Amino acid sequence: MSIRIGWLSVVALSITHAASADALIDRDNSPLSGLFGFPDSREGSLLPASGDSRWELSASVSSHSTSDSGGAETLLFDGETSRIGMTWRRGITRRLELGVEIPWVLHESGNLDSFIDRWHDIFGLPDGIRDERPNDRLLFRYRDGARLLTMQRNANGLGDVRLLGGWQLSRGTEGSSAIRFSVKLPTGDSDSLLGSGSADVSLGLAGDRSRLMGTERLAGFYRVHATWLGAHKISVRRNHVVVGQVSGGMSYALTPRSSLTLQALLRSPVYDSDVSPLRDFAASVTMGVRFRLPHDYSLALAVGEDIHPHSMPDVTFSMQLQRR
Repeated sequence: MSIRIGWLSVVALSITHAASADALIDRDNSPLSGLFGFPDSREGSLLPASGDSRWELSASVSSHSTSDSGGAETLLFDGETSRIGMTWRRGITRRLELGVEIPWVLHESGNLDSFIDRWHDIFGLPDGIRDERPNDRLLFRYRDGARLLTMQRNANGLGDVRLLGGWQLSRGTEGSSAIRFSVKLPTGDSDSLLGSGSADVSLGLAGDRSRLMGTERLAGFYRVHATWLGAHKISVRRNHVVVGQVSGGMSYALTPRSSLTLQALLRSPVYDSDVSPLRDFAASVTMGVRFRLPHDYSLALAVGEDIHPHSMPDVTFSMQLQRR
């Protein structure tokens, strides 16, 4: 039922097109599926003009609490993953944008468990395996027969760098569209789960539209992507070669300098596996607010939840500082 609701949410949001919707961070920080080069909904259709640059700093913290078994496989994720990123984009010509995303990834025991327990109690959300595990401990474990992957100590380092690009298809006062493409390089250490050890290529379509339903306060967006995954170097079952992803959302202008955004994301399975966190469709909902600051800066704060249980991190808190 929950996955059907997720699909309906994305379809309803995607129909609306979008032009200045304030898309939020919704990247997957899962210990295994989050290692690949999947695009983020922030990679939209409003490209910088020739000679102009955009940069942003982002930080997201995800809490994991899930376990499953099937066939010869068992899996347990308990801990936190943080991702700190710097992204730079520049308009090369009137239609072409190029850029780079440089991430720093951290796997930690963390200290969010008590807070998330209260968060779930307030909103009546599922608590995963939190009742069965001590608070604020790190344990990532995956077993497939005799093959074992385990992490119990904090690790951090450079993740997989992504080269970004966009080609402007159309741009007007009420809407825009662009082709998005990216290449992920294997710069992160796969032994420490900081990268997949493979190169990935993504190609997609981004659209944005303002003045939805005849009001200047409402805008929306859609993103549709296919990502070709290289052969990873992790001790896990084989990944699928092509993974599809769709996301969509709406933003409502609360004031001339602030907006509220609600968005959803769905992604096809990443691994050929018998355990649900690796085998199933991933689905999440993200909600947040963006504040426009002086000198062309903006600050976004957001929280994301998995709406298909165990398919993505339990909870993700994120922050984004951007300058246009």
